[in-house]
Amino acid sequence: MNLENDGFCFACGPGNKNGLGLKFKVDAVTRTATTETVLDDHFNGWKGFAHGGIVSTLLDETMIYACGATGWLSVTAEITVRFIRPVPTGVSITVTGCMVEDRGRFYVTRGEVTKDGETLASATGKMFPVKKVPDIEHYLEGRYGP
Repeated sequence: MNLENDGFCFACGPGNKNGLGLKFKVDAVTRTATTETVLDDHFNGWKGFAHGGIVSTLLDETMIYACGATGWLSVTAEITVRFIRPVPTGVSITVTGCMVEDRGRFYVTRGEVTKDGETLASATGKMFPVKKVPDIEHYLEGRYGP
């Protein structure tokens, strides 16, 4: 599989003006990734609340970035999302992801969406590592926050 960086990823691509525009803080030691965002109303499902597919995308992408902390570009093999409370639009939310276990052929991950410390949604996933990148921040330039 050839993973080509064209900058148009819906979740994090700096060239995708219709996307989420996520930027990540990644920690290689803890194998975690975090992003903070405010979802616009055009990502609504019901008025004032994010569509479940958008919430799933937030979790998926953040768990992928947690795997990226190891230097591996990965793809999602499986994701299970638990919706606990509606995720509001128009306010700041935090999404965290963690690579929990390296099982060789795939990584086990978990993630959560929080607002003011309250968990609104959580996920577990399995990610396939596909491509080792020596300098992942340079490879994915423009997708890492301050």
